[in-house]
Amino acid sequence: MNRRLALFLLCAAVAAPGASLAHEDRHHPRLIQAHPQPQHWSRGDRSWWRGRAEWRDYRGERPGFWYAPGYGYYPVDRALWSHVWRRGEYVPQAYRHRTVTDWAWFGVRAPPRGYAWVWAGKQIALVSQSSGLVLDVEEDVF
Repeated sequence: MNRRLALFLLCAAVAAPGASLAHEDRHHPRLIQAHPQPQHWSRGDRSWWRGRAEWRDYRGERPGFWYAPGYGYYPVDRALWSHVWRRGEYVPQAYRHRTVTDWAWFGVRAPPRGYAWVWAGKQIALVSQSSGLVLDVEEDVF
């Protein structure tokens, strides 16, 4: 019985400070955001990206460039400036490494092995990392 009591007291002592801190942090005035962020992407909310850290460098569209959150602006071949990706097309190798790390935010499925959601203009595309084949597309993300 003494071992159980000692284990219980030890667990309570370890957990209590963390629980107390978490409770205090939630209500700390500096940690409360003026505009609470939504929990997921909404097609109807055209400014959903505002306030998200990976978008801090976004300054709108720039001719000749795409923007990938967390990566910044990068030059794009002129033929792709306003390209709308479709299933069955191939994304060139140079544009496959800017991956969407928070795909669940957009309500899309987890990429299968060998595929990744990548930023492709104003779209995210589910692309084969080896061939570039587009399996799926989410349009007009921003």
